[in-house]
Amino acid sequence: MTLLDESQLDALLDKLSGYAKEDERILVLARYHHLKPASLQKAATRWPKLQIDFMTIHASKGQQADYVILVGLQEGNDGFPAPARESIMESALLPQVEDFPDAEERRLLYVALTRARTRPDRRK
Repeated sequence: MTLLDESQLDALLDKLSGYAKEDERILVLARYHHLKPASLQKAATRWPKLQIDFMTIHASKGQQADYVILVGLQEGNDGFPAPARESIMESALLPQVEDFPDAEERRLLYVALTRARTRPDRRK
């Protein structure tokens, strides 16, 4: 797995359009809907051979794809890990925070990392 800056997404999709098969699915995942890369608005015309779907990581549970691209993994309000809950309402209504640091964030990232149909090649 390689982490790329979102500005490199177009170049990656250009490369995939050269060798991805028409029946192979590309899943672009982000934590929130508003993190959808602008370049995906023109995906159907720019990369007509690619089957590209965008969804949030939560929505991707149960989904699989041949290629999975994660965007928005930077730190900050919309990144990983999310800032601690600060609202009194959230603290009262949501379950207690676990002792393990960023436990929920780790589970969410695990969901994202396991959406690919095949595991990445592990070489020594």
